[in-house]
Amino acid sequence: MSAEAEKMRHPNRRGNVAIWLPNILTYLRIAAVPLVVGLLIYGGEVNRWIALGIFIAAAITDFFDGYLARIWQQQSSLGRMLDPIADKLLIASVLLAVTYAGQIAGLHIWAAVIILCREILVPLLDFLQTQHVRLARLHPVQDLRQADKQRS
Repeated sequence: MSAEAEKMRHPNRRGNVAIWLPNILTYLRIAAVPLVVGLLIYGGEVNRWIALGIFIAAAITDFFDGYLARIWQQQSSLGRMLDPIADKLLIASVLLAVTYAGQIAGLHIWAAVIILCREILVPLLDFLQTQHVRLARLHPVQDLRQADKQRS
């Protein structure tokens, strides 16, 4: 494979992690949050359609940032951290904005509450599970015996 073809296959391979295209797409998704929220809260009918367009564009960039990072081998710990944060910010902010603006009300608010709880609880439970994975593998009695041995 020629050097030019290799460069096209893996652009920015040696560059700074913060300026890679997949991370830039994630940054744009985070930057879209206040714009979408502002359009939903303070806007009229046209602004809500614009907010929908921005939301759809942000959803599409969510696919492409992960896809490009994988095919260009630009996966980074920064991207792995920011991508779910951007997703949660966008979803939670839109749900709160449409509730605040009165677009959803009554029993429909329960759907928003359930979605918000899921957005918070699933990552929290995943985190807690990874922190206690060592303890889950041990038998409770064995765990107590090991704790007694460590005290002695």
